[in-house]
Amino acid sequence: MINMSEIITLKLIESGFWLLLLSVCLLIFHKEVKRVLQSLSNFKLLGATFELRDTKESIKSYILLSETLIDLLSTNTPVESLKDLMSMNQIEKLGNFALQYTKEVSNNNWNEQLLRNITHLLIRFSRIQQAIDLSDILLANRPDFVDVLNLKALALMNSRIPSNMKNAENIFADLVERFPENSIFRFNLGLVKISLENYEDGLKLILRAIDNGHWYADQKMLLDPLLYKLRENKPNEFRALYDYLEEWKVNNNLPRNSTNISQ
Repeated sequence: MINMSEIITLKLIESGFWLLLLSVCLLIFHKEVKRVLQSLSNFKLLGATFELRDTKESIKSYILLSETLIDLLSTNTPVESLKDLMSMNQIEKLGNFALQYTKEVSNNNWNEQLLRNITHLLIRFSRIQQAIDLSDILLANRPDFVDVLNLKALALMNSRIPSNMKNAENIFADLVERFPENSIFRFNLGLVKISLENYEDGLKLILRAIDNGHWYADQKMLLDPLLYKLRENKPNEFRALYDYLEEWKVNNNLPRNSTNISQ
């Protein structure tokens, strides 16, 4: 018999990532939802019937959505915008759901978009090991999955562990070689090198990323926490980097910063 965790996992995956949005709303009506569930011994959702072993187990909202509501919630809202809607505990559970899902469902049927979105959220909530584990599982299925290679490198980079940073450096270096026009890969490789105190090569990469228009992708690029070592240990170089970006903005008819972050 399928247990409640499996029910939640399967319905989350089948229904799509945007179920998370409605979960916040349904939590307000938790008592009403609980009463409904306690009156059921089984239920049907999206064409599948499930038997409840323990209706008092925490289900939140995922299994109660109709296809119509799912369609209404399926917008192009960026993953980043969901960060403020969720708690650390919810993200941790979501990561566990995703990892369990990859064990229970054939890899030919994985919803890769959903798994990528979950990995992204795990990184944003500093659930680094979960993000690395999920990335490794996806890459075992598709070793040249560029989006996931990038996510794994981001997770390794944000761990701040030197051995992980070296692995991130190798991944980003490969991505930059293959996609030289991608300023995001180049900028992140520069961040990793600076974090590993290779300031000269790191600065060259970031300057090149500026020339490639990375500011359009990240207007707060010089506020990245991984530039801390450069700012503290090489203040003159950081000031030169700041001035270079400001000059690039002027040359491209873009507004300068109202405050000087290099001071």
